[in-house]
Amino acid sequence: MSKLNSLNLVAYAHPSANNPTLKRRQKLLDKLGEQLRIAEDSSYHPTTLKWVTDAEGERKRSRRPNLLLCQSPR
Repeated sequence: MSKLNSLNLVAYAHPSANNPTLKRRQKLLDKLGEQLRIAEDSSYHPTTLKWVTDAEGERKRSRRPNLLLCQSPR
């Protein structure tokens, strides 16, 4: 019984990184935030990071602009 008394009990923190629902919600929020920035600021262009091999054969990360597909109102 003395061993049980010497233990400290703490609350278990559930890992939220493995929850697919929360991942989808965060992805949706990120995309909606990006759409808001595009609508508010006409000079904003979203970018992605891509690996590019230069002339010497070294791989470097560079920012590339995303292709924006504009839909015209019908």
